Amino acid sequence: MKSTLVLSDVHLGEGHGRDAGCALARLLTEHTHKDLIFAGDTFDLTLGPKTESTGETLCRILAHHEPVRAALRAHLGRGNRVTVLPGNHDAALKQEETAGELLKSLEPPRDEALSVRDWFTNFGPAHIQHGHLYDADNAFAHPLAPFRIGAEPLGTALMRDFVGPSGALSFAHAHETSPVRGLVRAFREFGPRAPQIILLYFRVALALCLRAARKDELHADEQEGERALKELARKTGLPEEQLRALAELRESPTHLSAKETWHRLYLDQVSAGALFTFAATQALSNPGLSLPPALVATGLFIKRKLKPIDYHERMNEAARQAAHKIRELLGAELVVFGHTHSAHEEPGYVNLGSFGVARRARPYLVLREDGHHELRRFEAT
Repeated sequence: MKSTLVLSDVHLGEGHGRDAGCALARLLTEHTHKDLIFAGDTFDLTLGPKTESTGETLCRILAHHEPVRAALRAHLGRGNRVTVLPGNHDAALKQEETAGELLKSLEPPRDEALSVRDWFTNFGPAHIQHGHLYDADNAFAHPLAPFRIGAEPLGTALMRDFVGPSGALSFAHAHETSPVRGLVRAFREFGPRAPQIILLYFRVALALCLRAARKDELHADEQEGERALKELARKTGLPEEQLRALAELRESPTHLSAKETWHRLYLDQVSAGALFTFAATQALSNPGLSLPPALVATGLFIKRKLKPIDYHERMNEAARQAAHKIRELLGAELVVFGHTHSAHEEPGYVNLGSFGVARRARPYLVLREDGHHELRRFEAT
């Protein structure tokens, strides 16, 4: 077991991520004899056209990032191993066809040098996974559920159905906006296109709420995941009870609840605002009209106050708590996540932040042969 680099959230896409890709290529030239683990969201497969397969999207992304492809081929050619964990943005790597395209593109000298591991991987006493399972908006119905576009978590469904088609990449990580701020930002950034983008958002949001109401279809993925868990236990020799306990640590997915989906997409706030506006208009135009409807609407409006949802703080704390529970469950000395885009280190837990989103000091982890680890920053030149 030799020293290993661990990166997360590189977010390579067809039209973005070039700086991150060049930084990754340079990083590999500085660590020529270390294995490599990508801890999820290496590729933004959720932004590909819905008319093409995710394998085709992956091929186009790799073609767009030729320095990355060349660097990974060279790294594999030096006898290093590369392990890829699917995250929420590249969960399609779970598909044999998509993983096969990655293998074909990188041409490892032997197939076992490049592997895609569903859910997690271990490096000695360190347990590594992407971490999206502890974010309700991006958790799948089961850690081992098969990839299916119609059952994607809320966050990735929004990327595929709204951000990709609209080109509104600036909203890709705008988790804590509010309806008013979102409207203002849309008109400021997109001008005449803003009404079209806003209409698309509400159309997608309502469709996702309807999807969440079809519980039988979505819960079928949880059953598929349970069958896959039994197979994973057989292949790895890990106790089935331990794997099931690990799976049960995940957050309850937002996309399995129509109520939570309605709330998370701010439709309750929009409804309260619309009701208030309607009631106020009626009261002003008809002074003799009874006021209770207006008062009820005002109460709803004030209660919600159109505040943004405190997404990042909630997500970061959920990840920390999950990491400590995993340490207790598995006896791991270190738990490594990504996903939050916020690099963090404390005893027994490291969050890698995002190698791709960081502008200059890009975080990555070195797991050393002696069992020690070091969270470093790659300074772009």
